[in-house]
Amino acid sequence: MVRWIWLRLCLGSAPTQQHPLDTSALLLYAYYMDIIYTLKELNWAADEVARQGGDAHAVVDFLNAWTRAKRNCGWSWGFDLEETIQQINMDAAPALGGGWYRHTPVIFANGNKGAPAMEIPRLMRNLCESGLFGTDLEAFVIEFLKIHPFIDGNGRTAAILLNHGIDHLRDNFVSLPNTPEGWLTHA
Repeated sequence: MVRWIWLRLCLGSAPTQQHPLDTSALLLYAYYMDIIYTLKELNWAADEVARQGGDAHAVVDFLNAWTRAKRNCGWSWGFDLEETIQQINMDAAPALGGGWYRHTPVIFANGNKGAPAMEIPRLMRNLCESGLFGTDLEAFVIEFLKIHPFIDGNGRTAAILLNHGIDHLRDNFVSLPNTPEGWLTHA
């Protein structure tokens, strides 16, 4: 616990223009948490959080969620997809009760609305049972973002879901899909 508090204090220092967090601080985080990240993963995490308006602490939360996704070997062996998504969101956005479905309406920057709050449990269950996760991951993520089930961290959760099966040594991570509506960038 002391290491975690010390690390949180260090993370607020030395931000760069490109990233909300200095890469050396991310490497220090990985070292103290006994986790190995590639520089590509660290840059992807910092870029994704910065693109979605998060701060330095959100990068650490994003990396915790990414670690959960990478360590979850049972993605295709009858695991509970809905519960796993909730756990990833809980890690990605812990400050506002991550992992719990929202109970309020949401309106995107361009005026589009997320699913009605009362419909979220049914819509998420149907989405997770649809088979899209295993057959068309991009379509799954688009539907997830349209539902917008969580209070916070929907975009970060979607980015992790979209990249969960990607070899972490590859050159580029997949960005969230952009649709003609253009509102997915505001998730």
